[in-house]
Amino acid sequence: MVYEYQYMTWKEIVDARDAGALFVLTTGAVEQHGAHLPMTVDHIIPYELMKQRLSKYVDIVLMPPIIYGYRSQTTVGGGPRFPFTMRMSSEAIAFTIRDIVLELVRHGVDKLLISDGHLENKYFVIDGIERALQENHSGRDIKVMYTEWNDYVKPETLDKVFHGHFPGFEYEHAAINETSLMLALRPDLVKDVEYPDEFAERYISYMVWPASEDLATKNGALSSAREACVETGELFIKDIMEGMLRDIKIEFPDVKLCEEL
Repeated sequence: MVYEYQYMTWKEIVDARDAGALFVLTTGAVEQHGAHLPMTVDHIIPYELMKQRLSKYVDIVLMPPIIYGYRSQTTVGGGPRFPFTMRMSSEAIAFTIRDIVLELVRHGVDKLLISDGHLENKYFVIDGIERALQENHSGRDIKVMYTEWNDYVKPETLDKVFHGHFPGFEYEHAAINETSLMLALRPDLVKDVEYPDEFAERYISYMVWPASEDLATKNGALSSAREACVETGELFIKDIMEGMLRDIKIEFPDVKLCEEL
């Protein structure tokens, strides 16, 4: 069952905490995703995965998400050249996470799952977690688990979807993976336009400033999304739920499963 924090009273949150619900925080970004996907895909995917799917198996308190994310990079998300991508500082991410974790400790929460959907966020979310743990002098303990949905998609699934030529999640920005997941989770937000079918002129394994225009496409998707479909999204979700539930059982053994996958 899912309890959405922002719609609950404080008494309801206390009851959910005392009943052993797992608190969940999702992080994302406000970043362009081509002409076919909304700006907040990186928030929508982890939030809806938790709300629609994880909550079938685990009672969760789903906290208001952190929608803004760390600076979009050209070779991962198109970078600063696209209008209205909002690029936040590392301090903004780290200190927001730190404060939320410390506040949850203050309110007696002892287990927290953080699920991130924006690759650039990773080490600043981790920094915030570690700052909170170092600064926690309350005498209360909290266990925090950090996840990214893409880590759970199995290599054999990627081989099947990409016919043995998966380019990597960095280059898959706004392409098959994210479009398929959006079709499975929030099809109402996928625009009724032709999916982008082009690739960046070159992919690099390093970073460079200023970044040249040939490192991103004009439409904003870094690879083709032409083969995106609901069925592929469901394949990914199956892998994600299997892996995440396996790890939740290990790290939070006191969390009761509502049903088995």
